[in-house]
Amino acid sequence: MVTAHIGNWEIGSALPASREQRRVHLVREEELDPRAQKFIEELLREHMGELYKTHFASEDIRLGLLLREALDRGEIVALQGDRPRAGGKTVDVKLFDRPFRLPHGVFALARVSGVPLLAVFTTRRGRSRYRVKFCEPIHVQRTADRDADVLRAAVRFVADLEATIRDSPYQWFCFRRLWNGFDGESSARST
Repeated sequence: MVTAHIGNWEIGSALPASREQRRVHLVREEELDPRAQKFIEELLREHMGELYKTHFASEDIRLGLLLREALDRGEIVALQGDRPRAGGKTVDVKLFDRPFRLPHGVFALARVSGVPLLAVFTTRRGRSRYRVKFCEPIHVQRTADRDADVLRAAVRFVADLEATIRDSPYQWFCFRRLWNGFDGESSARST
């Protein structure tokens, strides 16, 4: 599963664990405030138990191996696809016809594992009401040109992301300037 910081993305990533009783491995950034981190961990443990495992994004190659093994066992990996880690490898695409960077690892993991990406977006539609949108699966090709394979998958994902942002622009939690200036030619800022 690949999603973005749109609406209540945590609900979307928890659906397979709560409805299908399938183990989900969520990869996310650690909260800056330790109290917020503790709150989230307790909430997940209380409601999801052992079916929902959180991993913190890092440069440690063992994380990629662990996620690949989880996929090989038929478990689900849930990743954020709209914000690369500071200093992390990125893939350059266009969002709203402007340069934008996505995290490379999301698409590389799908390519190496042979597992399709399923873009899932959860947007709020009222008090305690959400719409979960499942997009067409993205099958990452595995040709001799790894970079082109990753780019094709990223372009497919960014089209789904853009459509979702257009549908619910106030639910995209992007609290940073994406583009310098207003000429349409400026490059995306990395996070």
